Amino acid sequence: MNALELDTVLLSSDRTCLEILDQTLLPGEVKTLHLSDMRDIWEAIYSLRVRGAPAIGVCAGYALALAASQIEEEEKEAFFAQLRETKDYLASARPTAVNLFWALDRMWQTAEKHAAESIPAIREALFAEAQRIRDEDVAISRSIGELGFSLLHHGDGILTHCNAGTLATAKYGTATAPMNTSAVLLRQMNAKEIFDPVCCFATDHHYALEDEETMADLKKFAQFLNRK
Repeated sequence: MNALELDTVLLSSDRTCLEILDQTLLPGEVKTLHLSDMRDIWEAIYSLRVRGAPAIGVCAGYALALAASQIEEEEKEAFFAQLRETKDYLASARPTAVNLFWALDRMWQTAEKHAAESIPAIREALFAEAQRIRDEDVAISRSIGELGFSLLHHGDGILTHCNAGTLATAKYGTATAPMNTSAVLLRQMNAKEIFDPVCCFATDHHYALEDEETMADLKKFAQFLNRK
């Protein structure tokens, strides 16, 4: 399994639900949840079905945009009251998650910025802002990977802290991004030797050293680094 092929959080093409990779089931099962009810999205954040600060932020952005599309109020004051209530409700899912509050506040500021416009226009602005949050996360992680990869030399090791893999973000990861980005770069160069990046899916439930597939990836990665 290559984590780069998995999307942690997406908005469905018809913009009616969030598509969330259930990380509580990894690595044994790959399952995507299709959630439209704010209670289910709250539970997904609370129960670590979506995890990692950047991924939670992306989830929060999409969630508030989706919530705005579900509000049936035609009067603007009532619309904003319900939107604020949903914002506060989602924030309560993980009181210690900085990116959760950051994304929700950013979405709220976007709504306020377009307050003079029609409610349909506000909804569209929120969907656009939520997509920007995800796109920015992908770009930032990719940049971390490219810059980090340029600093690596033969024989170097990488020590990471906390949840730094691709599944903690929209794509590529943070501290592990140099490994993940290098795999993409090698594919783009049509390199003969391609390795799958090492990914720890759920270390609170599963130890990497007990997983044959992960150990095989580790050996392939070591062979790549040590090749002459």
